[in-house]
Order: sequence, then C-alpha cells, then structure tokens
Amino acid sequence: VPSSLKFTGAALGNEIVFTAQEATHGEELWVTTGGGQKKTLLKDINPGTQTSSTCCFVSTGDKVFFAARDGVGGRELWVTDGTVGGTKMVKDIGPGTSEGFNQNTIAKLGNSVVFSGFDGADSEPWISDGTAAGTVKLKNINSGSSNPGNFTLIGNKVYFSATDNTYGTELFVTDGTEGSTRLIDILPGSQGSNPSNIVKAGNAIYFYSEKKIWRTMGTTETSELAGEIEVLSGLYTFGNTVCFVAQDKLMGRELFGMGITKFKQQIELTAIGSHVVNSDPFQIEVKATSRLPVVISTTSDKISINSGVITFNKPGKATINFSQAGDANFSAAPPLSETICVNPPKPTITAVLNENSISLLTSNAEKNNYWYKDDTQLNETSSQLSVSEPGIYKLKVSADGCDSEFDTVEIIITAIGDKTAVISLYPNPTSETVNVRVPFVTPTSYQI
Repeated sequence: VPSSLKFTGAALGNEIVFTAQEATHGEELWVTTGGGQKKTLLKDINPGTQTSSTCCFVSTGDKVFFAARDGVGGRELWVTDGTVGGTKMVKDIGPGTSEGFNQNTIAKLGNSVVFSGFDGADSEPWISDGTAAGTVKLKNINSGSSNPGNFTLIGNKVYFSATDNTYGTELFVTDGTEGSTRLIDILPGSQGSNPSNIVKAGNAIYFYSEKKIWRTMGTTETSELAGEIEVLSGLYTFGNTVCFVAQDKLMGRELFGMGITKFKQQIELTAIGSHVVNSDPFQIEVKATSRLPVVISTTSDKISINSGVITFNKPGKATINFSQAGDANFSAAPPLSETICVNPPKPTITAVLNENSISLLTSNAEKNNYWYKDDTQLNETSSQLSVSEPGIYKLKVSADGCDSEFDTVEIIITAIGDKTAVISLYPNPTSETVNVRVPFVTPTSYQI
C-alpha cells in the first residue's frame, strides 16, 4: 500500500492525483478512483525504485499540472488528464539535465499555469496551457535571471516575486500576457522588498518583507506598510483578520492577528498655472493613487469645468477644488485646492500726437489700466495717459491681482530748433515721423 507522510496532489474531477511511495516504484504518481476507495499507480515517471520528485500540483479542472524528473533530464513541467497516455512532460525547457522547472511554486491562471522556467540561459516566468507549443516564456524581466517565485493566484491575476537589476527583488503581477506583466515597486531604488508569503485578505494583497508586513491593491501607488513585526511563519486570512506566528520581545513566540482596514489614498495634481481669458480650454491632469475618479468643482464665475476641462470665461482669480470620497477599500483622500489666475488679454496702446501734449496714449481696456514710464509705475489707472516727456511707456491690465502682458510704446524726441521737435513713436501707429510745435527739449534717445 503506498504511503505519503505529507499529502502532495490535486483534484481531477472526482479523482485525486497525488504523490505516494512504495517499495517497488519509489515515490511516484498515483491516482484515486471510486471515491478514494481505490489507489492506482498512474505512471512510473522515473522507472524502477528511483523517485520522480513530483511536486507543486495545480488543477485547472480537466487536467493537473505538476513538476517531475524522469531520470533522463532535470525536473520539468508535466501534465496529466488522469490516464497513462495523458500523463506526459509538457516541454523539455531545460536542456540536458538542467532544471527546466526550477522553483517550488506554480499558480493556476485560467486553464494555464504560471511558473519559473530555466531554458539554459536564464530563469524567468513562463506560462503553459499543457501543450509544448503553448508553453512559452512569459516575459524576460531581467538581463540575466530574475529567478521568479512565490507564484500566487489572487482573483484573475498571478502575483510573484522576481529580481530586476534596477529595482532589486520586488513584487510583480501578471494576467498571463507579456504586456500585463509588470512591477509593483514597493521599496524605491535597488534595495528591493524581497516579498514572500503572498496572500489575499479582503480585496488586498498582503505579503511579508524584511520583518514588515506590506499590503497593496496591485499598484505601486496603492502599496503601503501594514505593520512591523518579525513573522516566523506564513500569513493566513481568517475573516477580516490576517493571522501569523511572530516573535515579540515581550510575549515571545505567539499567534498574532492584524485587522483589515481601509487603504489610504492621495490626490496627485499637476499644477494648472495661469491662463489668459478666452484662451483654449485646458485639460486638468489629476489622479488619485487609488485610481478612483477625482471630483473637480468650483464656485467661481471666472471659469467653467466640464469633464475635467477648464474654460476661461472672465479675468480674475478662481479656486478649483479636488476631492475623492473613497469606497469600500479606500478612505477619503485629503482634499486639495488650487487658486489660478485668469489673466486679462494683452492691451493695445494707440497714440495721438498734438501740440499741447507730445502724445496722448489710449488703452483699448476701459478699466484696471496700470501705466509705467521707464519701469516706474505712474499714478494713473484710466484708459488714457497724456505724455509730455520722452521715454518708454508700458501698460498692463490687472483684474483681482491677475496681470496681462505689457504693451509697450517708445517715444523719442529730437530737438530741431528753438520751438520745434521731431517726435517718433515705436512701434509707430502713424508709420511716420511727425513735426509739432513744443517747448524746446534737450535731445534724448531711449532704446527698448
């Protein structure tokens, strides 16, 4: 009668495929039939009394995947449908005696399995549907082996640990495609979090790393420290509690529990900056680390917001508010707000030359005009300014502390005679030099 000190196997319909040992065949592959009443040697994979070292059984419903050695090559991925003919090596991944299956974990993913494969060049994650053609490297994570392990099915994704030269040993996740196989960078930099004991608790993934328990919702942004304690054996879930055996300085080796709480989240906003009234609508770049939608609102009449796009209606200051209320998994995010300027349009100066004042400057803005001469602000905010001296005159329009760009006009006066001057405007709205009667002014030239 075959025996096994520790059960290793998986269900296959109403049967169970498992590892057992007896004197004639050594440790080999067996199957139960008749509701467990009958036990039959399914296949002597490594003939004679040598063990086939079967392990890592995973059922996908109509077949069971496992690892085994046939005595010729190294340990490889095998599959069985419960029959002798249907029990076979899936693919000789590792050339010669190399271990094509080189870690002791494997995870179901739909009708396929994800595992660590070594093809003679490097050890990377592989995926198999039970056929040689459908057994391929999932992704080349590292230049050199990434040595993936701790494969764990959670929901419709497989989480595992792997090493990247840039990030160290970190958590990865895949849905079975190369494009979806991505890093979850728990500890920034090359240190790596070295994750192990990956389990699902609530809607989150918990794992152990360097005397700390971490958790994640499957992204770098939603990963956070759950607790600091030296875990001695696995993480297990019981209701709304994560259980584990740990060593405490005061109480010694005990069973501990950690309640499942909501994740924290933050709102991340790219600064909006100032814009000119009636300029092109602007798309706000904002997101929550939870990836939940951010609510954008304002009470200002200076702007309007529709689906995250701002339209700039009136000049002045406007405050925009951002919030995320959370859900069953995330607490509410701390609210954010940003006050922006909707600047008035750049004004236009027109000039009229006359004999009483060298020039009369007029703004096209009816109010909130701020005039400057040679960078010194003048005590004038109306739409007109009488000028009797040469210089560089500038004008801006301000609304609620939000300023337009400057428009600039340069007045150059050159004395010709006792009562005559030549006055030039740059840029020159009359496009010519004008002679007027004015008191004599010492020749002066101002350059912009």
